[in-house]
Amino acid sequence: MQNGNPKDATIHLKRAISVLPGDTPWWRSSMWRLGDALESDDKAAEALEVYIKAYKAAPPDMIRYSIVETLYKKVNGTTEGLNGKVGANPTPRPLLSYNRHRLRKPRLLNLRQLHSQRMTLRPLSLRPV
Repeated sequence: MQNGNPKDATIHLKRAISVLPGDTPWWRSSMWRLGDALESDDKAAEALEVYIKAYKAAPPDMIRYSIVETLYKKVNGTTEGLNGKVGANPTPRPLLSYNRHRLRKPRLLNLRQLHSQRMTLRPLSLRPV
């Protein structure tokens, strides 16, 4: 793959995968690299299958999920059915709704407001306690 020949890389990686014990870090890494080689060789559908096998064998990963999602969208046109194949997106969801009346903006007080609210500022003492 580093030499710019994805066909040779595909052959070597398939051999490595056949020898390596399944569901080990080396196997998952080789599967992921095989997906890279197949994608570089314009075999997106095969690469997607390999990526999905490698992704399902490992704990959920946000970066790898986004790679699988992008290729799935490229091959199928939409992401419908992706959750059924690889599971839910592990990316944390942002807060979608909030009550704007309960959130308060921080208030900055000027000196007049401090005096009117009878708040006093004390100088910081630097004496050891």
